[in-house]
Amino acid sequence: MQGIQKSIEVATRDGHISWSSPQEPWLIRLNEHFDHDIADERRLHLASLNLTALQRQATIVSGRNCTGIYPLGKGGYNTVFVLEMEGGPDLVARLGLFLWNFVPTLKFSPDETNHRFLCEVATLAYVRKHTTIPVPQVYHHDADPNNAVGARYMIMEMIAGPHMGYGWMKISPEARRTLLTEIVGWERQLLDIRFPMSGSIVDEDGTIGPMCLSSRLTSNLRAPHTGPFASSAEYIAGHCRSTQDKYKEQLARGDAGRYTAYAVEWLSLALEGIMGLPEDDGAPAFTLFHDEFGMGHIHVSPADPTKLIGLIDWEGSRVCPVWDHRNYCIVDVDMVNKVQAEVMDSAEM
Repeated sequence: MQGIQKSIEVATRDGHISWSSPQEPWLIRLNEHFDHDIADERRLHLASLNLTALQRQATIVSGRNCTGIYPLGKGGYNTVFVLEMEGGPDLVARLGLFLWNFVPTLKFSPDETNHRFLCEVATLAYVRKHTTIPVPQVYHHDADPNNAVGARYMIMEMIAGPHMGYGWMKISPEARRTLLTEIVGWERQLLDIRFPMSGSIVDEDGTIGPMCLSSRLTSNLRAPHTGPFASSAEYIAGHCRSTQDKYKEQLARGDAGRYTAYAVEWLSLALEGIMGLPEDDGAPAFTLFHDEFGMGHIHVSPADPTKLIGLIDWEGSRVCPVWDHRNYCIVDVDMVNKVQAEVMDSAEM
């Protein structure tokens, strides 16, 4: 951790800071990967944070003294820190600090980023309240990127174990099958909950607001066409209108492609047909999808890699029509498909 510590000591908002050292083997491994993967120019971004303010807030919300902090990992949109708490258990702080060369602000506007953040907080609360899927509890969140810490952040329960891939190759095929059966059971719980509209969850009771943007899937969907949508036809039309707006902007700027004008006209005709479709039969079939339901976000016990302990990172999750089922693939596709079919069949018997 010497490289990170040195850059923090060069310039920091809250004086010098010494990183704590993780003790668990899986935490040490993640911590070392973090240090190895961060380019020198990105390390300086860490110096913009007021980590003392973050520790102070952790002390306030938990009622316990925060005695240390160290970086744990990074994703495309966030950086994760472990907050060491007096008497345990430790907490996790996830900050909207981007340490990759990818710049999310080129993909999402400030309003879209804020909406995604708040929808994730609400979705975590909803899933905790309405399912048995183990997800972290959020104790505090601040959506203002100009707050005392210097970044949008949430302080939450720590899912204290490595992701599922950590021990996947060490367990037997039968143990893998057992794990996948439990994971498909989580999927089944989500599929069994139906919502009256398509969009994103905005409170723990499941109220649906405008759809936030996926972290993973490419989409032209943009305001003011983000819903919420009352039917599949409205959902498809929202994507068509957003794409049409994008092409019209290209035409106005003069950087459109050869067939852009044709595409705008084609989308107009498509919209006429879509909005002329009959209403959905029966109750609307909208359900919640985790945006990145994969091994990297499914965590297992450090002592027993066959025991699932949590599903994290619900950023970008959305309530979509059931037919728009693009998000589930764990690792062994053939095994997953077979287990999914068996679980679904048994639930219908």
